[in-house]
Amino acid sequence: MEEVVSVITVCVTLLLGVAGFIINSFVQRKSNSIQIITKTRLNRRSKTKEFAANLIKVSSIDYISSLDDKNEAIREAIDAASKIRSEYSRVFLCDRDLIALTDNLVNSIVAYVHNSKEIEENKLLSARDEFIRCTDLYFQTEWKRIKLETVGKYNNNNYDSWETIHKYYTEEYDK
Repeated sequence: MEEVVSVITVCVTLLLGVAGFIINSFVQRKSNSIQIITKTRLNRRSKTKEFAANLIKVSSIDYISSLDDKNEAIREAIDAASKIRSEYSRVFLCDRDLIALTDNLVNSIVAYVHNSKEIEENKLLSARDEFIRCTDLYFQTEWKRIKLETVGKYNNNNYDSWETIHKYYTEEYDK
């Protein structure tokens, strides 16, 4: 009888050890995956904020006026826009909007530098305001999305969640 109890104890211990190992492997893999994805998204967000800040700076009429070589503003804007474009693809609507508004802002800077007319100034200021609004909403939505995914409350196959978050922040922004 003692031998049977010993064998059962060893079997149960082995079974629990194997089950623990398997469960730990799944948890560890999910944790590592979340950490890598989160780090990648945070890095992309940080780089994009840097590029957007540069575009906002070079689209300032005061900044452009302070430059000896006005074409420097164009070069800086094109550089920042190309970096934003390399970070995003045209797969998602929000990315397409960001890319389009970036291109519109660069085109407005070019038109302003080359024409310096009041109409071009108004177009530049309007394009700049649209770009700022878009990036504000984009960064806030992205931050909320990163937080939700980090704690595992976001379904990766449900892109409506991005839209829902973005819609909420858009409504709040417009108040």
